[in-house]
Formats: sequence, C-alpha cells, structure tokens
Amino acid sequence: MARQDLSAIPNREPLRRLASGLEIARARKHEPIDFSRLNRNQIERLTDKRFGSKFLPEWTLERLTDWIQEQVELQHWTPQSGRASISTLRFQNPWAIPAASWRIQSG
Repeated sequence: MARQDLSAIPNREPLRRLASGLEIARARKHEPIDFSRLNRNQIERLTDKRFGSKFLPEWTLERLTDWIQEQVELQHWTPQSGRASISTLRFQNPWAIPAASWRIQSG
C-alpha cells in the first residue's frame, strides 16, 4: 500500500494516528526552509521562540513523523481519558536549526 502524501495535509491536522490513539499533528512552522538566501538576522528571527526551530531539509515530513512516532512509543505515551494533561519530552536536537533542546508534548 502506498504511503499518503504528507505534504498535502493542512497545518494542525493529523499527519498520523498512532495505535495508542494519539495523533501526530502537522506544525508547518517547524518544517525546513531554504536558509541559503537568508542572512544571520533573518535566520535568527525565523528560528526564534515565536517561529520555532526548523528541521534540516533532509528531514522530510515522513522521516520526521516516523521519528516522532518512535519517540512517543519509547515513552509509552497514551491518551488519558477524562483529564487534561501535558507530558513533555526534552532532548538535544542536533537535526534542527538552532540545535538546542527540543520537546514533544502530549496533551
């Protein structure tokens, strides 16, 4: 069976639904951009807290989604019915610009 074209999925819509019931939502602000034509100030602005870190171009949506799924499964995250909760996984992310601590949130 052919994989779905993830680039056709709108921002904030699920890229993948996991067996646990969790969904990986698309966040376009973290997707790769072409840095080759940007100066240092533009790069700093586009990767600040408002716009978020960007994954490097070799991290396709499919690769990124596979990797997030792997991290979620390693943490054994599942939906918790009946109460709002946020779990945060923090780690060093050498694949993004800027390379800094990164997080995945559930909840």
